[in-house]
Amino acid sequence: MALEIRTILAHDRTLLDAVLSQDADRIHTNEHVPPDAVRVALLDGEPVAFAFAMLLPAERPWAMLRGFVKPEARRRGVGRALLDHLTDYLHAQRHLPGLTEVAIGAWEPHDAVRALLEPLGYTHQRTYWRMRRPHAPVPAWGWPDGVQVRTIAAGAPVSDWNDAFNVSFADHYRFVPSTVADCERLLQQGDVRPEDVLLAYDGDRLVGFARTARHGTLREIETLGVVPAARGRGLGRALLHWGIAALQREATDEVTLMVEGENANALRLYEASGFAIARTRGLWARPLDVA
Repeated sequence: MALEIRTILAHDRTLLDAVLSQDADRIHTNEHVPPDAVRVALLDGEPVAFAFAMLLPAERPWAMLRGFVKPEARRRGVGRALLDHLTDYLHAQRHLPGLTEVAIGAWEPHDAVRALLEPLGYTHQRTYWRMRRPHAPVPAWGWPDGVQVRTIAAGAPVSDWNDAFNVSFADHYRFVPSTVADCERLLQQGDVRPEDVLLAYDGDRLVGFARTARHGTLREIETLGVVPAARGRGLGRALLHWGIAALQREATDEVTLMVEGENANALRLYEASGFAIARTRGLWARPLDVA
């Protein structure tokens, strides 16, 4: 068995495309994925796996590793080889100084992931759920008293969207602040359109936002946030139902979202609105300097 790991740059994606049937563009256009942070594994000359690193500029910068190994290449040392290559890369990279931790997420089943990661010092830290809602009528809803809404397309400033995200999620696990440039980049890439971002105001106060997106046939409520001072008024439910209705006007596909397993309030809201857990994703992490 001959195993080779190659770095794949944006202009030479043939091998990456052979492993990843879709969304390869989203890897190399992700602002947190450096151009030299994507790897493909070849087994006897055939591409069988890929992995990449996202470098995330949080208060304590950290890295997320993502990847996939084809079923026929599993239990043959491919995943460990990719992990070793990217761990070495993280120690040597110069794009984001001060990295403190590395994290890896994986969909269930988790037995093989635990067997690979936990002997290397990774510990399970979080569970996330992919939730799905079939196409169905949206429950009756309305905006809380005094709240008015408008989309980016209707004139809401991109800077307000950025502020709403940062204030709403500042207390979340592994929070990575957004910038106005990040928001503008999402709009330019085409997955998110100006009419897909809704801002909520109470008078002149920004109180929440919702963002929908389309990835191929996937219809997703990608982010939804309410600033701490405005919580408990039903604004989150209204933003959620706006997102469902907006996505269902365009297609009969199911609507999806991701939620952190420890967020019990959000889970109750989504289940009451017709969502059910479809897949479970675990997150493991360790300090980067573990030998």
